Amino acid sequence: MEWERCEPLEGQIKGCIHNYLEAYLPMDRELTVGFGEVSVIRDGEGVWRSVAYPAEKTAADMEEKAAADPDHDWRIRFNAPLSEAIYQRHGKAKWMLIAVGDGFA
Repeated sequence: MEWERCEPLEGQIKGCIHNYLEAYLPMDRELTVGFGEVSVIRDGEGVWRSVAYPAEKTAADMEEKAAADPDHDWRIRFNAPLSEAIYQRHGKAKWMLIAVGDGFA
C-alpha cells in the first residue's frame, strides 16, 4: 500500500505549558497519558485504544505489531488535557513526532 511519510518535527517541541516532547518515541515509553487516551492507528483506522493507568502496553509492543505489517501508515496518538502528540512509524523502531496539538480541556 502507498502511504505518505509525514515530515517529522525537529528541535525542542513544546507539548504544553509544563513539558517538551521528544522528536522520536522511545520504545520503552508507556502508552498512557494518565488522564486522556492513547490510540494506535493503521491507515486511518483505530487498532488499539487505552484510557488505562497504569499503562497496559509500551511503544515496543506496538512496534512489534507494526513490524509484522510494515506496509501501512502506523501512528500513535497521545491525547491529554492541554497536549496532543502524534508519532508516525518511519522504519524499524523509529517513530517520529509529526504533529502536536492543544489536546482537550
